[in-house]
Amino acid sequence: MLRCVAVALLASCAARPASTTPAQIPVDLTGVVTTLLRVQPILVMTNGRSFTLVQRRTMEADLNRARKAVSQLSPGMPVDQGRLLAHEADQAIVETVRILAIPSTPALARWTPLIDAVDAVLISVEAFTDDGVVGSNRRVPPMTPEQGRRALGIRTVDP
Repeated sequence: MLRCVAVALLASCAARPASTTPAQIPVDLTGVVTTLLRVQPILVMTNGRSFTLVQRRTMEADLNRARKAVSQLSPGMPVDQGRLLAHEADQAIVETVRILAIPSTPALARWTPLIDAVDAVLISVEAFTDDGVVGSNRRVPPMTPEQGRRALGIRTVDP
């Protein structure tokens, strides 16, 4: 997976896609949550001293909240209801990523490309959940949402 992330980072950063379809949002969020649920325990186990007990519990709670919100998304759901659930999942994921990005240890630095890929996909989700307005304090990752999807192995839904 890290090799895929490195390849995505080396790819040219083309213009960001104009929009993401509502059908792509649950796929993106499921891929991001699945990735973080797989990676977060590894990061904590191998770098336990880098995270406080409160941070570990917050990440676990946030990932569970994101998983629950994503599991409630369904095809044919009213867009406003889906937008609220997607926003809830996004906020929980952002908090987890914020905590994962805090420590600056060499052991955690190798995971930066993965965090960049998650951030790239979340930019697309946030454009949908916030009616196209992405928070001004959000860092812009060095890849497009499509590159992030490829790096994380998230399929693209045809419009």
